[in-house]
Amino acid sequence: MFRTFLMFIPQEAYLVALVCAGLLMVLGFRQIATGIIGTIVVLALFGPFIDALVDSLPSWLFALLILGFVLSIFRLIFGRGVTDQLIAFLLYDLLLAPLRFIRWLIRGFGPGGRGRP
Repeated sequence: MFRTFLMFIPQEAYLVALVCAGLLMVLGFRQIATGIIGTIVVLALFGPFIDALVDSLPSWLFALLILGFVLSIFRLIFGRGVTDQLIAFLLYDLLLAPLRFIRWLIRGFGPGGRGRP
């Protein structure tokens, strides 16, 4: 969970994060410190490649990527159960939207509907 939040720090703060990781290592939290150091190194090495890859994506694929990112952050904050229910409700509304539109057309323009005087 902490590594996901670590990806939001700017590049200028990498040095501060490495110093904090060194302090954690001195205090005895070696597993957390190595996770922070590893994440910083991976972000520093692969950041430019990921940036170029994201810039070359088409807009619809970029929108899907952002949607997945937002859902993963939502899952990180609120938990798996809440996110699963949110996705279920969104998919239910998405599947029923065409049927609701057809119902609106039939009721609005059919006999005795709102479309005729």
